[in-house]
Amino acid sequence: MIAAKILLSLGTVLATTQTGCSLPETRHPASSLPEDRTQLPPRPTGNLNDLETELRRKLAANGVEISRKNGRLTITMPADILFTSGQAVLDTGRQQQLDLLAQELLRGPFATIQITGHTDDSGTAEANQALSQHRAEAVAEAFLAQGWQRGLLHVMGRGASEPVASNETEEGRSRNRRVEIVVLPNF
Repeated sequence: MIAAKILLSLGTVLATTQTGCSLPETRHPASSLPEDRTQLPPRPTGNLNDLETELRRKLAANGVEISRKNGRLTITMPADILFTSGQAVLDTGRQQQLDLLAQELLRGPFATIQITGHTDDSGTAEANQALSQHRAEAVAEAFLAQGWQRGLLHVMGRGASEPVASNETEEGRSRNRRVEIVVLPNF
């Protein structure tokens, strides 16, 4: 069901740029989504320290990297745990971690989430840009399905323009294929 929504969304995406885009309007059954974020219990202090601790406990063992810099929490999910190679459709068997992440982030008083797709440098720059954008949009659609409000998600694809490792080795290319989810706190 979610894969069908993602495919529908990807088919209706308007022109995108490297600087980001807005997601097309989608409708979810009212019974499947909380009316607002207040329906989920907040964490005791609702701060990045609590969130970081909880995410490390629940996600770090599965190849998800969590880091913090300049008051922002970055969750890096290797594309291999979300997508089949070269595809932008979330693998339903691998989506559990993403759903867990979206639900955890709903519990905090965070202003916005920035979702950025990245690829390795295999293929053309245009194909990599499109793939990274579509992957970021697929992750955003999964967040929407968990109850996130569209206006709180900023989505962009960066193609192969921001590698974190050398593209000369398979290990490096694998590290470069990722989706970064940055939590921007509400100051």
